[in-house]
Amino acid sequence: MGLIFNIMKQIAYLLISIFISSSCIDSNKREQSDSTPGRDSLLTNNINSKQPCSQRSNVMNRFIKLLEADNYNIDTIVIIDTLSFSKWEKLEVIDRIDIDRHKFNSFYAKRKNPLKHLRDNWYPSFRVYEICLEDSLLAFEFEKKVNEFISHKDIYNEKNYDYVVLNQDRLIYVTCEAKLFQEYAFNYKSKLLELIKN
Repeated sequence: MGLIFNIMKQIAYLLISIFISSSCIDSNKREQSDSTPGRDSLLTNNINSKQPCSQRSNVMNRFIKLLEADNYNIDTIVIIDTLSFSKWEKLEVIDRIDIDRHKFNSFYAKRKNPLKHLRDNWYPSFRVYEICLEDSLLAFEFEKKVNEFISHKDIYNEKNYDYVVLNQDRLIYVTCEAKLFQEYAFNYKSKLLELIKN
């Protein structure tokens, strides 16, 4: 009887160890499949360029000249390390893309003269980012993704007045923080498209 009990005990230990090791293998597989990059992370991983992103494109340089001619001060000091796009639902982020500092360049444009019809001195301003990608196909796909984010109606995106323009393997993202300045930022969308065309 003692021999049968010992054999059954060893079989039970063997079954338990097989069960534990198979569940560990399954959880490792799950972790690997969860960490396998989807299309969005593939996009963000491939945000790069043939030339360094610290070097602005000709379109961005011409855009700066156009704004200066329109009486805007230009500040090229970068104030953020990561450019983020996010979608919110019920005060929670449901999707997010983060772009590292070395994958974009930017400038801040502030008009030299204030708005006339207001008591306080409000100066129209907006920020412009140029995101560098590996090729024009990735840039096209990324433009669709960014548009999906900025058109998503939520507490964050409704207060962020922005648009994106495709320039070959780069994306130009224009954003302002106040609805009051939206028309000034959006006034340059057609001009930017014209600069890209010519």
